[in-house]
Amino acid sequence: MRIVVIDDDPDVHRVVVPFLTAEGYEVLSALNWQTGLLYVREQSPDLIVLDILIPEMDGWEICRQIRTFSRVPILMVSAIARESEDEIRGLELGASSYLVKPIDLAVFLARIKALIRLSTSAADQDSHPVYVDDHLMLNLTREEYFVKGERISLTYLEQSLLSLLVRNIDQTVPTEEIIEELWPDGTHDENVQYVRIYIRRLRKLLEPDPGSPRYIINYHGFGYRFCSRI
Repeated sequence: MRIVVIDDDPDVHRVVVPFLTAEGYEVLSALNWQTGLLYVREQSPDLIVLDILIPEMDGWEICRQIRTFSRVPILMVSAIARESEDEIRGLELGASSYLVKPIDLAVFLARIKALIRLSTSAADQDSHPVYVDDHLMLNLTREEYFVKGERISLTYLEQSLLSLLVRNIDQTVPTEEIIEELWPDGTHDENVQYVRIYIRRLRKLLEPDPGSPRYIINYHGFGYRFCSRI
């Protein structure tokens, strides 16, 4: 497994690179955004560790640019951003997860393993790769999504949540299972809130009437179901 670390702080690389190497990962070290984007384009990494405070081009913009050509998991880290809205901003731009410095190496490794496991599982999953009706066309394998014939874009987490629901079409997926797949860390209340936020976002993107959903149905106290309309 190959990881690209993009951070302008040499001390971070002196700690993170040997740590990840000892865990069996191949690590590509980038001290600036130019090298980081080059590695991502040419080396096909399995995961990116991305600092927010990068000179000339910050982590927000680097994340946005990466998402124009790659769905590789991105773990964003920051020494100053501690508010939940900053984390949500990163997720909205397509980041997969978020950590605040100083990094606890045990948590860091667990987060990396979870993101790679989720990404690998999604790539290997070929059950129900396509859903089509007169309103939606969802191709999970090719990552193509159309609403009334118009192509839409989804963030990494939006795709991951939709894929989980569609792979279990017409079956209710427990909220706890969604959390375990997509948000394995954090407090239970925070994770339940993330599920609600991303369900609302998917409904806004996919439903004819988000206020009266016909595809993504909430079974209160249990979970969510993607209902076929064929």
